[in-house]
Amino acid sequence: HAGPSGSRQGDLYVEVRVVVDERFTRQGTELICRADVPVMTAVVGGEVFVPTLEGEVAVEVPAGTQQGEVTVLRGQGLPPLHGGPRGDLHVVYELVVPTELDEEQREAAERLAEALRPKASRSR
Repeated sequence: HAGPSGSRQGDLYVEVRVVVDERFTRQGTELICRADVPVMTAVVGGEVFVPTLEGEVAVEVPAGTQQGEVTVLRGQGLPPLHGGPRGDLHVVYELVVPTELDEEQREAAERLAEALRPKASRSR
């Protein structure tokens, strides 16, 4: 808009501050977050909820997921400075192993461990 009494137009200065979000690590337009996955969810599959810039979303954890595996949510990263498609969100799976089990849980875990043991080592 023109200035007072029809004088020439002025400049607009915009200051942008980027706030650090502890949930994400940034690499350009790519974001990285970590998702805690209970060990049994990693074994049999399931879902976990992960943060995005728009809120939490459910992410499918495939059966047999290993520590440190990554899944990519396309277009859930940051937009580039000069326009274009958004980057991706990389979700790194962090397995959570229980540290305390009650008697029933321990027995169930031992039965599972025995069932997963290779047949050759079961007969020993």
